Amino acid sequence: MYCEHCGKENSDNAKFCRYCGNEIGKKQTASSKSRKVKLLLCVFVVGIGLGAIGYKFLPEELGGGFGIAEHETPQFNPNYLAEVETYEEETEEVETETAQETTGEVETETVRATTEETEAETAQNANKKNENASPAAVKSESTWHLVTEACNPTVDTVIKDGKEGLYNFYTTVAVGTGTGKGDCVVTAEAGYGFVAKVLNNDEIKITCYNNTTEAVSPKTVTAESPYGDKTSTLQATKSISGYGKFANGFGHVTVEFSTGKSLTVAVYKENDKLYVCNVAKAAASAENFVQYRKNTQKFMDEHGIMPENSLSTNPIYYPIVPQNKGENVDVEYWLAKADEITDDSWTNAHKVIAIYDYITDNIAYDHWVLGEDAHSRTFYYNDFTGAYFTSKTKVGVCEDVSQIFAIMCREEEIPAVIMSNGEHAWNLVYISDYGRWVTYDATFDLKNACYNEDCTKWTVKTGIKYQHIDKDARFTEIDYIGVGNAADMKKYGIPLYPK
Repeated sequence: MYCEHCGKENSDNAKFCRYCGNEIGKKQTASSKSRKVKLLLCVFVVGIGLGAIGYKFLPEELGGGFGIAEHETPQFNPNYLAEVETYEEETEEVETETAQETTGEVETETVRATTEETEAETAQNANKKNENASPAAVKSESTWHLVTEACNPTVDTVIKDGKEGLYNFYTTVAVGTGTGKGDCVVTAEAGYGFVAKVLNNDEIKITCYNNTTEAVSPKTVTAESPYGDKTSTLQATKSISGYGKFANGFGHVTVEFSTGKSLTVAVYKENDKLYVCNVAKAAASAENFVQYRKNTQKFMDEHGIMPENSLSTNPIYYPIVPQNKGENVDVEYWLAKADEITDDSWTNAHKVIAIYDYITDNIAYDHWVLGEDAHSRTFYYNDFTGAYFTSKTKVGVCEDVSQIFAIMCREEEIPAVIMSNGEHAWNLVYISDYGRWVTYDATFDLKNACYNEDCTKWTVKTGIKYQHIDKDARFTEIDYIGVGNAADMKKYGIPLYPK
């Protein structure tokens, strides 16, 4: 038997249609149709009203209290949550329509038109506030890490949170890595990464950089807060605000890049002060490195070594203190090379990593000369005219690499010294933006090695970059910090340390 209302087939003895519910054999009246349409429409509109009212009473913080916003870059799209005020207007409209519908004062066609108008207005308002922006992802649970004991942190403070360690507290920190899959993450500017800077006691600024020749770009930035994680799209810079009202503690800020790698720093709030800092996956690593830095600073203080007296390039006695006619120093070439590979518009941290990359790519570690029981070809051949200087051979050992690194940094007016324990030499470079000396050991990161007397025959030693930036806490003994051939300077009565 077919229902004359909906046309569906039912069993022969059915009295009511199993599909439309009408009595088979009777036509549905206009009034019954109207009642059903109105009932269904009423349920629909009441549901919209309740949903809008529910949003109205969300905590204020979820309505934009913690924001990731654009900063000085109008092309960026801020990913704010929709403002509460917008939803208050929509809620009032929907509530009015719901009341009219339940009293039968609004016909089906009117409700439908009003609903479409409300949806259009909602979309229009959203577009005005958040044009071209993707919605921010917010978790409901808190991801802010509370710290109950104040410590007034400095660059040498370590705060442990589980396995993690926070250190290098300052107004600016950097994190970086290289484009290679195995390239290390370091607590300084590297191939690409970002810099976090405190703007005031409520806001920080994220600035991404790319010092490589490859197309690397940031994708998103995620900030932890008491109201959950907030993720925003990112092009180059973003400001993150709202920290001023948080309880004492810290939250991570993570930037994901187009390479698939993510880099993280932390924002630390203590009373009315805001800091940024680096994050070590193992707290013990942070503690060991900070202790190494304290030992180093103690030695520097004892000998009067400061950033302002670690800039001079005249004279630098490398590789010798010349005594005889025809003897020279290997300095002028590297001064010119530093100017050639850097740009005056760059930050000091950018210049330092450019120098580091140049040295690690263009000088090979001289295993052959070590096998001959000499510490450079200049001394092996006893020729100090310059024929076997590293500027000519492009091979050398730790003493050559560290001297060259210091010379090039100083040419760019960046304080730099050589640090030695009698067996190995590496560098300390003062990055004023970070408020601290940064350790660079380019020797261990040299890409190539030479095992032949023919210094043009190189073997690839490693393809991994940045393994030894701010990571040499294993050296506990300090023999010398300065610049130049310390043995020669001492022999000929030249002061090793600033007066």
